Amino acid sequence: ASVIFRVRDQGPGLSEEDARQCLKPFHTTKARHMGIGLPIALRLIARLDGKLKAERGASGGFVMEVSWPADKLVNSGVTAD
Repeated sequence: ASVIFRVRDQGPGLSEEDARQCLKPFHTTKARHMGIGLPIALRLIARLDGKLKAERGASGGFVMEVSWPADKLVNSGVTAD
């Protein structure tokens, strides 16, 4: 069993190229950002054997999905506090 957390926004979304590159370090679509937030999140999630998926929404916007094996979370000490 897996625990899945999905976030979808209603914004303009990203180009196909930006969607493919968004998890890579230093890729950004913003003038004043460094492009390290999502790569850091990816590494933290991977430490709990999780996966992070980013894709364009079917009707616009952007979708981020994080999933973890449920047994890894139970044994990891992660709490909802």
